[in-house]
Amino acid sequence: MLWQPTIDEEFRSLIPPLTAEERATLEENLLRDGCLEPLIVWAEQYVLLDGHHRKEICDEHGIHYEIREISLPDRGAAADWIDAHQLGRRNLTPEQMSLLRGRRYNRLKKAARFEPGNDGGPGRGKTVPQFEGPFSTAESLAKEHGVSRATIERDGQFAAAVDRLGLQREVAAGEITATRHEVVQSARALGDNPTPDQVEQVRLRLKQPHVAHNSGDNEWYTPAEIIEKVRTVMGAIDLDPAST
Repeated sequence: MLWQPTIDEEFRSLIPPLTAEERATLEENLLRDGCLEPLIVWAEQYVLLDGHHRKEICDEHGIHYEIREISLPDRGAAADWIDAHQLGRRNLTPEQMSLLRGRRYNRLKKAARFEPGNDGGPGRGKTVPQFEGPFSTAESLAKEHGVSRATIERDGQFAAAVDRLGLQREVAAGEITATRHEVVQSARALGDNPTPDQVEQVRLRLKQPHVAHNSGDNEWYTPAEIIEKVRTVMGAIDLDPAST
């Protein structure tokens, strides 16, 4: 009997969900061809890292699948593996790509900020400068993902704002119609101690189609539901015809 990998909800939430059409296509392919790619599992904890949608469909229909284990040192490394792997997908929106890169940047920057002392003790380490030399966190990720260092740093701001506003699911699902700049500025405008109601009001505003309302803001964006219908007909697209 196949040993079932554990589903970690935090890790699962990092993965952009499938649309109904994408899931139907995946199910059709699995029923016709079987599960050709192995599910990826974190060896030390036997937690599923990649293949959540395939596993769900295979379990539903009794389709056999293989499992490949990879060794990772901790949860941070496992989460970073998921984000890096998802960045290899071809059907991500610019916002989804920015969120994934930004999460990687913030996570790796935090991990590298403090270098333990020789005894591993928390009080004897030293701060590691992140923006010095040719191998800074931002520059390393910029080279890996083929973007500029400034883009990676903006991605980090966007990811931090998304986390603060609790918009991870909406961005992952492609439901945010606001610009990344608007998301960052909205998070900053909340101040240090916003109430839950204030955060929720901002969340709702950012999810609405953008209109100028004579505000002098001329940036307009196509609503997410229309973009999704376009993708259904045309496949992957990487430019909103109503972008800034």
